[in-house]
Amino acid sequence: MSRLLLLVLFLPLFSAFADPVAPTCTPDSEDSSLFQGQSARDFFNARAADATCAQRYQQAKSAYDDARAQLKQLVTSGASASDIDAQESQVDTARTPFLEAMADCGPCAAQPIGDPIEITGGDRTQVWYQVNGSCQLPISDRAQLSQAYERLSDALTRISQYPRQANTGTGFHPILALYAVDSAGRRLPDVDKLPSDRATRAFLAIQGPLVTAFTSLLDVTYQTFERNGLRQLTVHEEEAPSDGFRPPRTISYLTASGKRKVAIGTFLPRTNGQWYLNDDGYLRYCLSADFGLRSQFVESFGRSILLDLLSGAVEKATP
Repeated sequence: MSRLLLLVLFLPLFSAFADPVAPTCTPDSEDSSLFQGQSARDFFNARAADATCAQRYQQAKSAYDDARAQLKQLVTSGASASDIDAQESQVDTARTPFLEAMADCGPCAAQPIGDPIEITGGDRTQVWYQVNGSCQLPISDRAQLSQAYERLSDALTRISQYPRQANTGTGFHPILALYAVDSAGRRLPDVDKLPSDRATRAFLAIQGPLVTAFTSLLDVTYQTFERNGLRQLTVHEEEAPSDGFRPPRTISYLTASGKRKVAIGTFLPRTNGQWYLNDDGYLRYCLSADFGLRSQFVESFGRSILLDLLSGAVEKATP
């Protein structure tokens, strides 16, 4: 038997015993495995053609939109803090069925999270989880698609467009904080637009369960390019060296009524993510993080964060 044939026969066996590698996010194209060989448009058009599924999504979206509109009206009219807090709770209640309906029947879908990747060695075992989802804007007009791409591109390259602004409903709901820092970890309040020629170091805080937040130190870069006749953008979030960095123990944020709340931070030093979008209305987000332990709770919560971020991106593209 030839050496080449032996290699072909035993390569799968060798691969099964290869050392695991930390997952990275580099999705700069449509997620072919999610769409099972279809284009993103064909996949989501087929979903929209299912009248029962489409109705479920529209009903959940209407309930969510109505709850948010009522919250905005209370804030604008100067209603009492207790009334605003109660309505903000209603928005939170309506968000979960909306996100699930969006993932099942709407313009976005997510890959199953699956089993985490464990890497042994060093001071502790790394346990990596990855979330990965896509959306296709239900738009066919080229002028509208171009405008949507420009709006979302501008938002994703401005730090100020990420953190949640509860009183206005802008920002990404899961993101409690994102701000530029210098090499010593000091906040740089005047940095907003990301430069195209170098990385921007930034501190990120994403709301966790109850009174917690997951935090990371990232080097953020972006790239624009054209491929197959489409304008495209990637925003890459790479873990930054955190030696000597002291992450804040608590993250302060405001509710819609103006109350200040505090979340207890859990620092995740190994994190990476990436946004990808093109001017045909397709967008995708991937996020990988080492949580250091296996947890079904991390799996379910990670999915919710992903869907919430995707929903926010769709809104920024089509306000």
